[in-house]
Amino acid sequence: MKTQKGFNLAELMIVAAILSILAAVAIPAYSDYMKKSKVSECNMAFAGFKTGATIWFESEGSWPDAITDFEGIVTSGNYVESVSYTSGANPMFECKLKDFEAGKDTIAWKYTNEIWGCTATLTGNATTLENRYRPKACKDK
Repeated sequence: MKTQKGFNLAELMIVAAILSILAAVAIPAYSDYMKKSKVSECNMAFAGFKTGATIWFESEGSWPDAITDFEGIVTSGNYVESVSYTSGANPMFECKLKDFEAGKDTIAWKYTNEIWGCTATLTGNATTLENRYRPKACKDK
């Protein structure tokens, strides 16, 4: 009696089908995860700006006129294309991301009612980033 060695074609096809299904689920999930991690660089840039701007406001009694008024603010990075700042009674900080679809690549925070909030949750929305990539505090309800 001869013993079988190796796999038959049906077994190999089943394994290939299972691997294909796993790849079809894992690749898009991984892509979303990577985009969410890129958004965290904008969050860090905003956190540094918010600290500096708040210290400026407390010491000067007004918001800085320009982002260059104080040092140490991240204005670009591996995933941050640029940041912008609009001064005034309700200042706004915007962060534009690299490697995102044009027109869906910006997240913004605005100072309103004595608190900084993501504009996706405020009036005058400047955030264009898709809801699924936004930080939890910025997601549409």
